Amino acid sequence: MPSASTGELVVVLPVFNEARCLGAVLQDWSSALDRVVGGWRILALDDGSTDATPAVLRDWAARLGPGRLEVVRHDNCGHGRTCLRGYREACGLGVPWVLQIDSDGQCDPAYLASVWAARDSADVVYGVRRRRLDGWRRVLASVLLRSLVRVRAGVACADPNVPYRLMRTRRLAEIVDTLPADFDLANVALAVQLRRAGWREARVEIVFRPRAGGEPSV
Repeated sequence: MPSASTGELVVVLPVFNEARCLGAVLQDWSSALDRVVGGWRILALDDGSTDATPAVLRDWAARLGPGRLEVVRHDNCGHGRTCLRGYREACGLGVPWVLQIDSDGQCDPAYLASVWAARDSADVVYGVRRRRLDGWRRVLASVLLRSLVRVRAGVACADPNVPYRLMRTRRLAEIVDTLPADFDLANVALAVQLRRAGWREARVEIVFRPRAGGEPSV
């Protein structure tokens, strides 16, 4: 586990075979974090990448300097389980906030200031994808998933699988530990549990960019 930090924010960044776009993502997000947030670090969880991703992460860890980019590599287990591991490790760092984004370039740091500003009145701030630029299949999948969550879980979540989410670490660990370890749609399950636990929600409308690299799945 990474060493403790007294910063404001840990960014949980699951990574799998994103060597082509990862450098640009880290450049854009580190610049935005410097502008918007006081103390921050990125926790990159390499989900067993087989391309040049590990080399890119090593290079950027050196560029950003000590305490800015922590890299944890493990055998491939999928996006959802990687997020859960990241949340657990982030909760152990003693920071008040955890932000999860993806490493494929779709999460635009232009919305970070609005998401960060909304935190004072909320326990979780979601970036709600009102516009998606990554194809109609993804749009359809989001619509179907939102409807399924409402019917099966009995809760209304505006965008249950969105990766652009800022969460208070207080109480997060205990909720994360209730999620099935082998459930792949971890962010969906977490959104449902936070809703059931009565967490105060805020929403910021975002535009989800096309993927800049990697292999999509629906």
